[in-house]
Amino acid sequence: MIRWCDGIETLPNGSPCRQLPQKHVWTSTVWCSADGLLWRRFYNPVSKVWTWADEPYTLTLDEGKVGYILEWWMSADRCTALSWLHCAEGGSDRIQERVTVQLVDGDAASDPDEQGVVRVDAIEWVDGDEEPEDGGSIPGEKWKPLRWSCGLIPCDGRYKISSRARLWSPHTRTVTSGFWFDDDRWAAVRGGSLVPLRAAAGLQPAGERLQPRVRLARDALMAGYGPSDLEAASGLELSTCWNYFTKASMYVPGEYLRRRAQRLVPKELWVALEKLRARADTRLGGSLTDLIEGIRRMVPFRVLESEHVYSQLRLARMALTVP
Repeated sequence: MIRWCDGIETLPNGSPCRQLPQKHVWTSTVWCSADGLLWRRFYNPVSKVWTWADEPYTLTLDEGKVGYILEWWMSADRCTALSWLHCAEGGSDRIQERVTVQLVDGDAASDPDEQGVVRVDAIEWVDGDEEPEDGGSIPGEKWKPLRWSCGLIPCDGRYKISSRARLWSPHTRTVTSGFWFDDDRWAAVRGGSLVPLRAAAGLQPAGERLQPRVRLARDALMAGYGPSDLEAASGLELSTCWNYFTKASMYVPGEYLRRRAQRLVPKELWVALEKLRARADTRLGGSLTDLIEGIRRMVPFRVLESEHVYSQLRLARMALTVP
């Protein structure tokens, strides 16, 4: 069980909850109670105030299992395990029942709208609940103030991050090595979000380190936002935001990039580039000037006259050509 106190909040219905870890956040996070109830929380970067959604997520049924539709469908037991349980670093991501599943308020299999959920004490990771030893000092370990934001959600600078990727809390004066998720160890900052500790400590390979603005653009892109959203949040010029988005696209897997980039560029532009790709037209891999000439007759004049057309071309071409 994850025991880091700074990661506990309270749902509107009074239940204790922990944040569901997700690879990228922007201005909202998802929280999970110990009995699998999900509720979204929103951060206002202007007022710096958190608010809860009016209602929790609705349970749905898929092949006899209850779960939620987030970016894709996720079972209630997986949401609960990810939020509340340590899993073995590099181990299996499979979950098994510890005891018979207990349902609340009826049979969820017959009525997916009923709040039938799996309790955290009823499930476990196949490879066990591997809790790190957080106490004690480590020879040679150095500490510095945490300078990190999760999307537009800033982290309290009174927290400290160590050279060994451990987090120190100013509230409890305790240390954690976090829990394992998505090739990093994560820990919650009170009033903020989950922080990838190795990334925050600068311990990734040099090729994986991103400039803060590029990382911010990648988080926005992965969370479904666009350059205009980054402009509104950061005060940067829109052309600069487009530049950061094109740089960030190099660090997004092709499957995800195609899904998101298609929404950010004009539909006519995307369709024209798809046609070039289908014909294996070499101009798709050439200069942007040649590429514009290749699609000029397929795209309305207003699209090609946009001041951001070159950035849109870079983003769309990257999405359509990466594996």
